[in-house]
Amino acid sequence: MSKWTTLNVCILLGLLNVAGSLDERGAMADTQDAAASDFEDSLHGVMLQIDGLPRTLRPSGASLSVPRAPAPSYLGSPRAGVSEELNSRIGRSLEGDRWRVRWRTDLNPRLTPAVTLQAADRILLAGPYEWELFDLTGQSVAVGRRGAGEIVLEPTGSRFWVPSESGMIEVYDLGKGARLFATSAFGGGAFRRGGLFFREGRSLVISIEYLARPHSASPPSMSAVEAYEFKQPQQIDQYGFLNSTSLRGRWVHPSITLLAAVHAGTLVVALENRLYFSDWELNTPTVLQSEFTPEWMSLDEGGRVYLVARSPAGHALWMVTPNGERILNAPIPDTMPALIAPPIVGYNHRVYLVSGDHIRAINPDGTLAWEHLSAKRIAGAVVTADDRLLVSAGSEVASFDEHGERTALYDTNEELSTPPILTAADDILVASAQHLFCMTSKPSQS
Repeated sequence: MSKWTTLNVCILLGLLNVAGSLDERGAMADTQDAAASDFEDSLHGVMLQIDGLPRTLRPSGASLSVPRAPAPSYLGSPRAGVSEELNSRIGRSLEGDRWRVRWRTDLNPRLTPAVTLQAADRILLAGPYEWELFDLTGQSVAVGRRGAGEIVLEPTGSRFWVPSESGMIEVYDLGKGARLFATSAFGGGAFRRGGLFFREGRSLVISIEYLARPHSASPPSMSAVEAYEFKQPQQIDQYGFLNSTSLRGRWVHPSITLLAAVHAGTLVVALENRLYFSDWELNTPTVLQSEFTPEWMSLDEGGRVYLVARSPAGHALWMVTPNGERILNAPIPDTMPALIAPPIVGYNHRVYLVSGDHIRAINPDGTLAWEHLSAKRIAGAVVTADDRLLVSAGSEVASFDEHGERTALYDTNEELSTPPILTAADDILVASAQHLFCMTSKPSQS
């Protein structure tokens, strides 16, 4: 079959997905007034049943007192936010304070990378419309197009997942960058894939409408959470579509305000005024409620929720336990610009809020540890296993210690566009619009 025929099939299936989502939108509107639930269980055509009544978030006078978080079971950075918890914890320490460029690779100017991903022996740069795969010496392996949403590398596997321009999800071989198969997701190309999570033959797909319907004045207004099972043996048809999946559950919500993160076997979803905790089957969830609008969310190793939210009391960072205790309520000043990433949670449970020119470090008890105003645009940050905040700002990669002391590690003389990450070899990877850089603190062999 020609590539044009395959493309036409992809577009047709994407349009069918859109049509299906519009039917679901109508069914949802018919039932919404009859129930107070936030989601429709669209597989059964009823409003979602929850575990008991929603529990109200309750302030706690206690402060967080837990052991230091362990290192993750994998290395690298397989997604934006590093882990499924989206807490930007890198599993390596920052070795040395004298850095040099080990290698740099020229980039296609069309790529304009926004995130650097790394798993196994591959590096992937993701831009708004394209991706490019490299080996660990900076040699290009493959390039491809992409749609809206996040790209995810399987941290211990051999594949990566890319939202397509037609709204499908395409799965590629991590070694060669060859397309393995495609699978459908809710709503087609009008929805971005706001989260892709994988575990033992299962996946969770978060879809958020971002394009208005044709010939409609209505703005985007839907989101969905789907749970899939991947059955064995795989059945891939002649068009490259995976037919051996089973949709285990689907929640549909009449709003685009939806955040999601995963810890172990628990999915956490933040909506307007609600936090949902569910298993991977999307079975009857537990719900916490308060009056808030969620903006950013990450989790820690205990499944605790770090939520940046606006409430009648103001703009704040909350830390909420799964049983409904709000242990942390740290105000965020109005002078701080909009954040560019979810809360970064250190191994010592210090939290970093990062905007385009401002870093605010908050202790586990809610007190301010330090803050930094940057004269250069901050592209992003991660936290290392030795409690250093590793930052790309302007043309520099820099680190901050526990006291907020800044150390410039290397100046690339180019505006950096991705957060820096650390590899298993303790190298730093970071990119500008022009180059992918690999930096090392090890002495030169020459």
